[in-house]
Amino acid sequence: MNKLYKINYTSKLFNLKVILKKQIEYFREKLGDDYFDRMLKNSSFEKRIGQDYLISFIQDIVNFHKENNSNAYKKITFLEFGCGAGWRTAEIKNKFNFNCYGVDPSKKAVSHAKKNYPNVNFSTGSVTKVSSKLYGKIDIVFFGFCLFLVDQIDLFEVASITNKLLKPNGHIILMDFDTKNTYKKQFYKTNLFSHKMNFSSLFLWHPFYSICKFTSFTHKSNNITNDQDEKIGMYLINKYVRD
Repeated sequence: MNKLYKINYTSKLFNLKVILKKQIEYFREKLGDDYFDRMLKNSSFEKRIGQDYLISFIQDIVNFHKENNSNAYKKITFLEFGCGAGWRTAEIKNKFNFNCYGVDPSKKAVSHAKKNYPNVNFSTGSVTKVSSKLYGKIDIVFFGFCLFLVDQIDLFEVASITNKLLKPNGHIILMDFDTKNTYKKQFYKTNLFSHKMNFSSLFLWHPFYSICKFTSFTHKSNNITNDQDEKIGMYLINKYVRD
């Protein structure tokens, strides 16, 4: 075989593998740890405004159970995907005493979380790589700024697995970019992309799911902005299985 042909063939094969490789694989291998290091360096573990809304949304769920004379709020199981350093999950544990799980593709992040918050169940993984032992056992699934990095083809599986995880009267809390248009942008200085869309549509098309509450804010304040890269939306979605 001609040497030049070999080089061209190898190069094309490598490029094909890169195209076929899913973004989550990059995060599991190295990018997740790099992202964690960047967040650590920028002190991004500090409490943000979104945490206040998350606490408020969860309090609404607890109040709902209390108003309906249900003791379910005393034994709620909370699962966060994209938990990062684990501080948010730990705060939910401390405030509500839920049975809490945190999942993240970064081994560094999970190691950090386990060391600093030993009373929470942290594990390395993703939505599509979560333990099936949790199916039907979760009351609240929280997506905190992670769905925008999921390959769009995998969103079908994300919706399916989330439905399997949730109890019949469970809730989903979504916190991600608030945009009416679907578009993608380069993710930092990588060959990967962040996908912006209304992720609530993954669930709200089905009659089992309905929106209970929505709020919009920016990364740093309640101020109104027209910049789609700054607008954040938080959705509270209820799953109600009808006979």
